Amino acid sequence: MSALKPRHMPCADEDMKPRWFEPTSDGLHACTYCGWMQNSSPSGAAELCEAATWHSLDGYNRYAQIARAAGITVPLTPLNYTP
Repeated sequence: MSALKPRHMPCADEDMKPRWFEPTSDGLHACTYCGWMQNSSPSGAAELCEAATWHSLDGYNRYAQIARAAGITVPLTPLNYTP
């Protein structure tokens, strides 16, 4: 298996802005801008759907759609919602 290389992808913790990610020792990639770790943009979106406190249902639904488009199951509504 080849060594992991830096990747350019949308960062889930940066509102899906394109960022560079460096590989970590545990197989994830860390954003060089904010430090967020994800394997892919959809997996990062799914993690935030489950763990973040959401203040916008539109924002949650956008991230849920990104995760679902990749076949990742996320809750229909945010688990933590504070308008």
